Amino acid sequence: MRAAAGGSDGSCPTVRAGRAPSFVAVDGFGAGAQFDALADVAIEGTARPRRPGRGGERVFGAEPIALIPPRRLRQRPRAWPVALVTAAVTWVAAVGLQPLQDRADFVQYAVVDQRLYMPFYLGLAALALVAWLRLPAFPRQLIDPLLLGFLLWAAVTVMVAPEPARAALNWGKQVAYLLGVGALVTLAPSQRLLVRVLAATLLAIVAIDLVAVVIRPDVAVHQASDAVEPTLAGLWRGLHPHKAKFGEALAFAFLLTQFEARARHERWRLVLLPLLVLVMVAAGAKTSLLALALALVTTAALTRVARHVPGPVATVVAAPFVAVAGVGIAALVPVLLADLFGDVTLAGRTRLWAFLWHYAAAHPLAGSGFMSFFVGEGGPLFRSGDALLMRMGNAHNSFLDLLVTTGWPGAMLGCLALVVAPVARAYRRLPDDRFARLWVTVLLFGGISSLTSVTLLQTERAAGLMMTLAYAGLRLRRPVAADG
Repeated sequence: MRAAAGGSDGSCPTVRAGRAPSFVAVDGFGAGAQFDALADVAIEGTARPRRPGRGGERVFGAEPIALIPPRRLRQRPRAWPVALVTAAVTWVAAVGLQPLQDRADFVQYAVVDQRLYMPFYLGLAALALVAWLRLPAFPRQLIDPLLLGFLLWAAVTVMVAPEPARAALNWGKQVAYLLGVGALVTLAPSQRLLVRVLAATLLAIVAIDLVAVVIRPDVAVHQASDAVEPTLAGLWRGLHPHKAKFGEALAFAFLLTQFEARARHERWRLVLLPLLVLVMVAAGAKTSLLALALALVTTAALTRVARHVPGPVATVVAAPFVAVAGVGIAALVPVLLADLFGDVTLAGRTRLWAFLWHYAAAHPLAGSGFMSFFVGEGGPLFRSGDALLMRMGNAHNSFLDLLVTTGWPGAMLGCLALVVAPVARAYRRLPDDRFARLWVTVLLFGGISSLTSVTLLQTERAAGLMMTLAYAGLRLRRPVAADG
């Protein structure tokens, strides 16, 4: 255990005469970091206490030293409210509020009633307010300058959107989501609890998905009669609107189960992990499988390198190799997926990307406005007149999605703030902090899978939730080898 007022080794708080101790857990900030550290108080000085003082004090010389921390610091936060909210947010992100959508009805599948989600965003905003009241520094600790720059630039692009009011609402929901998910991290008593709740919720969702596949295959399995992508017939999607979202939920269930089972229950890992991989195969989740394997291998490699190469040296020496590797992965993944898909257009993605690049060249500064490209008749895609493109709901690439909606400044700031900078900051923590390894793996998975799907800033998708949690976990939680 460490404390902010600790000695040179940071092992426990140092209390000087006449100064009350302050207790800050090394695990994190705010409510989740308050705990009873009375047993670990060390008193600086060599003098022996002359006599016992009143109220649990020991007197050194003439000045009393309080050994009992304030009551609010001795009380552990209750775990069940945070666990319940985390499970609810995970369900909404992974499954949504309209499960088992009928893809044979294009209107039901394509039109999502956003009014159903307004209580969700208002609840997250209220949760952020609670975290701010308990820890006034919470927003500043969560949002770094890069992310702040992106959010401010995105707000500027709202003015050029075809529907500014709609774009402003989407911007507000995005901010509420970032702050609300960050509040979950800072209010959680520990990272271990957070990971356990996430793992249990995702495994429960997967179990319900499998039940739906058995009892409702007409909607839980892609059908040849689907109005959208009938070529996916036979692939499992469970409660989710698309097999890709099902694949993401399975991938994160795999990561969290591997993490938790390795620490506690090895036998469960041997049973659940192969089962999750088999279900991913049945769902045709090729992108998730490939991204999962690459993320695990990359995290293991970075951890090994970090043991021997310090951060500054790695920045100077390894950065060019990492950049080359990133470009190689970006070029290789679509090729591998083309072989897996058996379609060089990647189900129409390459045709869409060509159109998006031309649009970005014509609107390099602010794009179409924040989240204003794929907005039906009001967006540029609908005006293209291409029947295939008009059915596309996103760019199927996170960088291109940001590029066409916020321009080059927004795309660069967004990717740097949400993927590159968090991984770079966590580099030195990888050898000793297992939670940092988990969060970095999540970010790498999201970054790799974002080459053919949109994962950044997705508020109603498992990948968006997990990447936001990873960002917040690396920002709000300090390095720990083990977390209680």
